[in-house]
Amino acid sequence: MRVIIRPASLIHPDAAAPGAVSQRGPSSGNEWDWNRGALTFYYGTAAVNAVNPFQNSPDNNGNVLRQMNYVPLSAGGYVMPQIDDYQYDPLNRIQQVSESQQNSSGQVSFLFTQKYAYDRWGNRTIDVPGTTPSIPGVTRKSFVVNAATNRLTSTDGCSMTYDTAGNQTYGVLSEKMRIRKKYIVTNKNRAKYNEVMIMIRP
Repeated sequence: MRVIIRPASLIHPDAAAPGAVSQRGPSSGNEWDWNRGALTFYYGTAAVNAVNPFQNSPDNNGNVLRQMNYVPLSAGGYVMPQIDDYQYDPLNRIQQVSESQQNSSGQVSFLFTQKYAYDRWGNRTIDVPGTTPSIPGVTRKSFVVNAATNRLTSTDGCSMTYDTAGNQTYGVLSEKMRIRKKYIVTNKNRAKYNEVMIMIRP
C-alpha cells in the first residue's frame, strides 16, 4: 500500500476522529471536509494509547505500531474497516499483525492475527500456531528452509523452484493458486520477470 505523508496543516479538525489525516483529493468540491475518509498512522506506544499520532513517544523508531482507516458514512458518522496493530522483534522485523474493525456505534470486533517466525539467517516464515485459521487471504502455509541452499520450500506438496541464478520461478499463493515467473535479463543486467497465475482445479 502506498503511504501518503501529509503535513500537520491537513489534519482533520473533526473531534470524532482525532488526528485523522486528510486524504486530499481533487480541487473540485470541498476537499477539506473529510468526505474521502482518512488514514492515521501511529509510530509509538504513547501515541497509540492516547489515540494521538502527534503524542511524544520515546519508543518511536519509525515502525508503524497502528494504522486506522476511517470511512465516512453518507448519513453521518464513520466506520473503521481496518484497525491494524503491528508488533516487532528486537531487530525491528515484523513479528505479527492483528486486525480489528469498528462499526458505526463504536463496537470493535477482532478479525485475525498473522504471526511470523525467523530462522538464524533471517528467513521469514508463517508461525502457523500463532495465526488465526479459516480467514480468507490470511495464509497459514508451513514453509521450511532448505539448509543446503538457504531457500524457502513448501511442505504442502507444491515445491518452490529456482533458476540457476537463484531467482524463484515457481511459487505458491494459496491452496488453489500457483505463480510462475519468467525472468528476463535487461541490457542493464537487471532481472525482471513476468508473472503468470495458474489456477489449480480441485
